[in-house]
Amino acid sequence: MFHSVNDATGPVKMTTGRRGCRANFAASRRGIGLTLAVDAAGVTVWCNQPRRAGGALRPPVLQRDGAFPIVRRDMATHLPVIGGHAEGFGKTTRTDNWRGGPAITLVVFLTFIVYTTWAALQGNHYYVDPYLSPFYSPVLFADPSVAGAVPVSHAWFGAVPSWWPSKLISFSPALLILVFPGSFRFTCYYYRKAYYRSFAGSPPGCAVGPLAGTRTYRGETAALVFQNLHRYAMYFALIFIVLLSKDAVEAFFRDGKLGIGVGSVILTINVILIASYTFGCHSFRHIIGGRKDCMSDCGKPSLALGTWKRATWFNARHMQFAWASLVWVMVTDLYVRLLSMGYLRDLHTW
Repeated sequence: MFHSVNDATGPVKMTTGRRGCRANFAASRRGIGLTLAVDAAGVTVWCNQPRRAGGALRPPVLQRDGAFPIVRRDMATHLPVIGGHAEGFGKTTRTDNWRGGPAITLVVFLTFIVYTTWAALQGNHYYVDPYLSPFYSPVLFADPSVAGAVPVSHAWFGAVPSWWPSKLISFSPALLILVFPGSFRFTCYYYRKAYYRSFAGSPPGCAVGPLAGTRTYRGETAALVFQNLHRYAMYFALIFIVLLSKDAVEAFFRDGKLGIGVGSVILTINVILIASYTFGCHSFRHIIGGRKDCMSDCGKPSLALGTWKRATWFNARHMQFAWASLVWVMVTDLYVRLLSMGYLRDLHTW
């Protein structure tokens, strides 16, 4: 048996079969949703509800002449449209705690920026034999008159050069090298998402109104085009893994004698976390697997495929390694600094 009704686009034919049913308009919206079959009064729908074996109800069936299934344009125009986002900064229909993530990111990242800037400007108490703070590695120039500095013989190019503008800013070895690991982290794909949300509110979360409002989205262009430097900063990050690994190995030797201390373990964990974060970098993964149509040598295992799979393992945990390495590098510098200042005592076997 068939019943025909009219919607905004023409006649709609719906089967009711032997077991027709009636339901009010509200129930049809919540349940079976056959709003195309609203009668003239707007309160009745007809639906096809034949039973399967065992008495279970089958879903209703709608059918348009020559067009099935029914698509969005075939729906009655008087129905509400589902979808879209709430307008305005921070506006959303989400009911979960979406503010927690950006808030934690803001606190941790801001703490890192403040502490790193302060530590880099100190220029002292960054070394205590055999531990060297990662914020100051490698030491290009050294000032032996500064407390907690490396001997001049440990610096790559000796003492502080005469051309350094001491009247404008005090010399600190960290100022010469932090731009490289700093640029790698700042332009990192994950960190960009994190601080765009927490600092710029662009947007503060998925399906949450951005601070920019209705302004035209331009992506990472104009002032943000420098973010493309990430792929190049990654090469410097790989070099720093080698340098920090050297520092970690040297942390097990004092006066030529092999041993181990708490600082040795802290510096080793630091380079492991930084390496894990770097090896999970999207640019690093692209170097291995990008531009290749067949990494497995068309069915055969290859070095490229194996390396790419391992990089993918780190990439899947990129966020975790990003935060762990960020916090731990601060812990490492703070430990070396407190040792050099005499506030802590290192437990060791020497």
